[in-house]
Amino acid sequence: MSKEFQHNSFIYFDLGGVLFDFKGGLDKLSQLMGLPLDECTKVWRSFDNEICRGQMTCQQLWGEYKKVANYKGQDINFSDFWVSNFLPNNKMHQLVLELSEQYPIGLLTNIYPEVFAIAMSTGKIPQANYTSIVQSCDYGVVKPEHKIYQIAQEKTKLKPENIFLIDDSALFVDSATQEGWNGILFTGSDTVGSINKIKQQLI
Repeated sequence: MSKEFQHNSFIYFDLGGVLFDFKGGLDKLSQLMGLPLDECTKVWRSFDNEICRGQMTCQQLWGEYKKVANYKGQDINFSDFWVSNFLPNNKMHQLVLELSEQYPIGLLTNIYPEVFAIAMSTGKIPQANYTSIVQSCDYGVVKPEHKIYQIAQEKTKLKPENIFLIDDSALFVDSATQEGWNGILFTGSDTVGSINKIKQQLI
C-alpha cells in the first residue's frame, strides 16, 4: 500500500465483538432471572435488530425478559446493566489509538439507544479522535443494509476503495466489500492474530 493511499484512507471499527465483548450480559441475565442461557439468547436475538434500529428501547427489552421469565424481582436499568457487563478488548483499544495517529478513524456499529454514551464514559470504548460515528439506532438502519454503508461513506468524503471496515461479522465484512470498501475480519478467539493481520494491511 502506498503512502499516498494510506494518507487518503479511513478506518471504521465495529464495537461489539471487536472493541469489547458484550455477551457477558446474557450470562448475567440468565443468573439474575433464573432463565436458561439459550432462552436469554433467544429473546435477545428476537429483538436485537429492532432495538438497533432505535424502534424499541433497552427498557422495553427488559420488559420482554420479565414476561418470558415471569420475573417478580427488583427492576433494573437495562442499559446500565448491559454495559456494565461489557468486557473491553484492551489490545484493540491500543491499536485504535495507534492507528488514529496515522489515519482518520470512525465507528460503525449496530447498537442500542443510550448504550454508546454509557460505554464511552465507562472505558468500554477507547477515547480517540473519531472523525465519524455511525450508530444504527440514530438512522434506523443496520448492517448489512446498503444505506448504513452509504451514510458512513458520505461522512468520510472519500471513495469506497479508500475505506476500511474492521468487523467480527463475516456477513458485515462481505457487505462492506460489496460496497467497494476494504473489509478486515476480526476473530475474537485470536485477538493477537487479528491485530497482526490488521497491522500488515494498515501499518
